[in-house]
Amino acid sequence: MYDLKLIQGSFVQIRANVGAKICHYGQPIQSSGEGVWHEIRGKTLLLVFDDIDENQHADLLQDIAEENDQEGSRFIATSRNKEILERLDGVHLYEVPIQEPYASAKLFMTHVFPGEKDPPFVLQHSVEKVVRGCAGLPVTLEVTGKYLKGKRNVKLWDELAEALKNADCIRPVEEGVWAKLRLSYDSLRNEEKEMFLDVACLLLHEDCRFTFQEMRSSWFSLYGHVDIPWQTLLDRSLVREEENDNLVDRDKRLVVELFPDSVRGGQDQHVRIVRMHEHLRALGLKIAKEVERWYIADSLQVIFYL
Repeated sequence: MYDLKLIQGSFVQIRANVGAKICHYGQPIQSSGEGVWHEIRGKTLLLVFDDIDENQHADLLQDIAEENDQEGSRFIATSRNKEILERLDGVHLYEVPIQEPYASAKLFMTHVFPGEKDPPFVLQHSVEKVVRGCAGLPVTLEVTGKYLKGKRNVKLWDELAEALKNADCIRPVEEGVWAKLRLSYDSLRNEEKEMFLDVACLLLHEDCRFTFQEMRSSWFSLYGHVDIPWQTLLDRSLVREEENDNLVDRDKRLVVELFPDSVRGGQDQHVRIVRMHEHLRALGLKIAKEVERWYIADSLQVIFYL
């Protein structure tokens, strides 16, 4: 498995570096340069590219897949950007969801107690609380698990669980989580960053509800083009949309009447509620404070309180 961010350079240089790392039964292939690719052309190949973040990474994977046409070969790539993966031909996309409690616990255990099936008895309840506090976000489960590895102080675990629940700051965990989450934010264009911060600052708590139609109306006056940057935020899993069957009929009719052009597929479609994971929202609020700006759209407030 190769972390593509650690292999820099031109397309030719990246191709040569990846080729130099390919092994056969655990042993490096003796050929060098293009000779590596000729040698593996007829072999079954398992290749994993982790964290693709440039178009040329996807182009390289496509190039390798076309050269190695063995039926049993498998090519796996992960990325924070769905749009990059869509460049690949014949790709099957799998979007990693917010983890369910059982899957969250399994992922957390691989980092905090590697090789163990169950946690120590004294920490079982604390493990459950920490996993709940991570709220199913894989990066938080990973960073938190690595931080707690080898620690057996129940009070420390419970304090961390409470902080995660309230999205408070626990510096070693906070720095690790923010660093990884911020990678996605930093790669955004200015307009996309503004929209991300708008969402984070408007959804101040779980009870705050804004529809995409409401936000789109205000964004259109601020930024002009809305759908393309919004799709980027969706593709990078920085925000999500949920169909809201709990809105009363009057509210649904109001949204459709006020924003008929922004309901995808027409008035028969469900109204879409904008959501953001609480840890991403905390990141957005942190960044908004750093840049000393308020992200409040007056027209959204007027619509919300009609």
